[in-house]
Amino acid sequence: MYFKNVNRIEFLNLIFLAAISIFAISIFFLNFDTPWKHFSDQTQSFLHGRLDANPLDFDKHDYVIKDGKYYWPEGPFPSVLLLPFQFLFGSNFQQGIMQLILIVILLLSLFKLARIKEFNFPDSLYLTAAFLMGSPVVGLIVDPKSWFFAQVVTVTTLTLLLLELETKRRLLLIGILEAALIATRPTSGFIILALVVLLYIKKEPLQRKINRVIPFLIPLFISLVALMWFNYARFGNLVDNGYLKNDVGGFIDPLRSLGLFSLQHIPTNFYYYFLASVEPITSNISVHLKFPYIKYSEWGLSLLFVAPFFLYSVRSLKKTTGYLKSLWLVVVVTLFVQLSYYAPGWVQFGPRYTADFMPILYLLTLYALNRPKLTGFQKILITVSSLFNVYLLTTHILLQG
Repeated sequence: MYFKNVNRIEFLNLIFLAAISIFAISIFFLNFDTPWKHFSDQTQSFLHGRLDANPLDFDKHDYVIKDGKYYWPEGPFPSVLLLPFQFLFGSNFQQGIMQLILIVILLLSLFKLARIKEFNFPDSLYLTAAFLMGSPVVGLIVDPKSWFFAQVVTVTTLTLLLLELETKRRLLLIGILEAALIATRPTSGFIILALVVLLYIKKEPLQRKINRVIPFLIPLFISLVALMWFNYARFGNLVDNGYLKNDVGGFIDPLRSLGLFSLQHIPTNFYYYFLASVEPITSNISVHLKFPYIKYSEWGLSLLFVAPFFLYSVRSLKKTTGYLKSLWLVVVVTLFVQLSYYAPGWVQFGPRYTADFMPILYLLTLYALNRPKLTGFQKILITVSSLFNVYLLTTHILLQG
């Protein structure tokens, strides 16, 4: 048994990591009954034959208002995912319940990926904890409000897709998962580039490649057609999803006026993605700090602060396989698109849009590390990083009162 051979320091480290996990779970249940449940409300509209949604009484933020009706502009798949559950159990089946189910699926998938890459049982748990608490994903999984819920759907779906890539590579299933990504957050769908590279480098006749790709393309085609119909039915335009005209509020609208996507946004986004640090909490005595001493701004912390463990992924660049190169291509393309987007994300813990490629970074990290065991330093880094993140999220709740 592992625990019979573990040394005292590592045992204390495991206990500490378990305690941090309990705090993270507590934050989730504090946020469980979120009032920002746009996808749940949209699901109810779907069940009643409508495409518009009843707006929140207290907040009209992010809706598209057309002909006196309110439309939710984000991809509809999270609402579709809720459909069978709300059909059976009614509107009481909220986003928080679905998010809890997704977190369990995500946890098991991350753990299985680590085991497939031949890490031992306890170190696979460490690696799973690194992703869930030592990355920007922690700010998403502890809060089921609509924006984060959509990203939890994305992260879970992409992780399942990567798990399929690492195992059976059934193209029909991969196509279904890719279709779900496109219908949730299109920027997470660049994983298709890796699939194209894999098919290209595979040594088999062209006709066989074409036959193999058809099952992948069918669900993707259905998803794209459904999205275009969804756009046209709401806004009279096949490619208009509402992102150019939704009510984003005073902080964000001036940024969008520079262009939905523009190279002008890269310096700002680069700062918040990679350089933004914590802010001090001072007393009324000059620069004297008071508890909880530091906080994060609503624009979030940099990826380097939130997810230092995943710098290990860079080691995988030494490997020369076309598969790993294609995964890095997906990360670079996704990141470039996000950096050129008009905002880095708002009311967030870390750069949450990076969740669109965090599962890929997780897999690249697994390839980069020495197996089957993590080093003592790597385990401590995971624990400290998780503690730092959960501490800031916990104290953020305290500061909000």
